[in-house]
Amino acid sequence: MVEIIPKPAEKPPFWQNLILIPSIIILLVAIFAYFILSSLQTKAQQDIKDLDGKISQTKTKERQDLENHLLREKKIIDDFSLILSKHRISSSLFVLLEKATHPKVWFDDFKLDFSKGTITLSGKTESFITLGQQETIFQTIGEIAKTTTGQEILNTKISKIAIGKEGEVEFSLDLLFGSQNLK
Repeated sequence: MVEIIPKPAEKPPFWQNLILIPSIIILLVAIFAYFILSSLQTKAQQDIKDLDGKISQTKTKERQDLENHLLREKKIIDDFSLILSKHRISSSLFVLLEKATHPKVWFDDFKLDFSKGTITLSGKTESFITLGQQETIFQTIGEIAKTTTGQEILNTKISKIAIGKEGEVEFSLDLLFGSQNLK
């Protein structure tokens, strides 16, 4: 049947009220903690990005300094290598001259032209005979020249022959080597 008079609403049991209040408090704390942790996480990520940027800038500066230092060192090494590759050891020429000089001939001027592969010697001797012998010696010392300088003497040429004040023969002797790259 239909009741016309409403009955009073039933009150929930006490234990349900007791559970409801802590549940609401826990829910509010969880929502509040979520927003706090979310903002802390965003701040931490931003701090990490900032630190990564600083680290990369520091790394770049250190790396750039290191690269600059290495480039300077490389340039020094390259310059030194170029100097060493262009360096000519002319002492072997003196050994050749020592072995090939006639005992009665002395040289007072020496000009070396690496680019042309020539040596011009100016000297004196007591006679035309010793001068001719000196030229013959230079023409025939191919093996000695090859072992000491690494190059053969291709041609010898005497020029500027004159009689000196004391009767000695003054001359200029040109030696042309087989390569324009004397050692």
